[in-house]
Amino acid sequence: MKKIGILISAIIDPLQIELIEAIYETAAAYGYDVIVMTNTTNAHDHFPHNDYTTGEENIFTLIETVKLDGIIFASQLFKKTVLKQQIAERIRNIGIPCVDTGGSLYGFETVQIPQKRAFYDMTSHLIGQHHCRRLLCHAGFEGDADSEKRIAGFMEAAELFHAEKPYNPTILLLRISAVLKRSAKVGAVQKYHDVEVSTVKGSLTRNGSEQILTKNEMIIFQLLLDRQGEIVTRDELMTALWDNDEFVNDNALSVNISRLRGKLAELGLPEAIETRKKQGYVLK
Repeated sequence: MKKIGILISAIIDPLQIELIEAIYETAAAYGYDVIVMTNTTNAHDHFPHNDYTTGEENIFTLIETVKLDGIIFASQLFKKTVLKQQIAERIRNIGIPCVDTGGSLYGFETVQIPQKRAFYDMTSHLIGQHHCRRLLCHAGFEGDADSEKRIAGFMEAAELFHAEKPYNPTILLLRISAVLKRSAKVGAVQKYHDVEVSTVKGSLTRNGSEQILTKNEMIIFQLLLDRQGEIVTRDELMTALWDNDEFVNDNALSVNISRLRGKLAELGLPEAIETRKKQGYVLK
């Protein structure tokens, strides 16, 4: 029978057990046997090295003697960098197929989970099963493609379940005031330097070149324009978006600002929005 080896650190977490069980069930369906190689001490780099830890780590040398047809390497679960490097080197030396569930750092094939679907499912579970109504989504780095997919999945689920938006009486009064101010500007064409700003079309036009803004981008730009030269905090921008029934979190705001900057850059204004660290943003 063909064999697949699973290389995994100390199995102490239910998720690790689920991972092994899922691999076993899938492998069995294709007629493969599974051999799990693991240790009991998931040591850090700074952990004292002694005969005991050396003996434990030697379990992974079995990949050189046990005839395997493939390896699944859960590198993300190992805390010791040197050990991960040693395991990766042994796998390369024996030359058998390997899938690294921790990414492609060591040059092996990896598995990419659909980010949008994953965050949609997690958000739906939190709202549908645990009745969470106020959620915060940490999706990753600003401008990162995967971050945007995660935010999209989160937002889609939040909208579907009508997740509650933050509210208090003071913010409500500020929102009413903001809505009244914006209502007076509907249909007007404003100016930002030599850029025409149309709230009706949701566009920015400069020297015949036009950039269409999304609803969120226009809300953000309008607030920055109203207070041109002043610092506008992230909280103020998020409040303006909530005024318009747009459910956003901190990461979603970052993505929208990044896209807005990109469109301003297309108009020849790459430095229009200045970031003030730990304060907010200024439209120059």
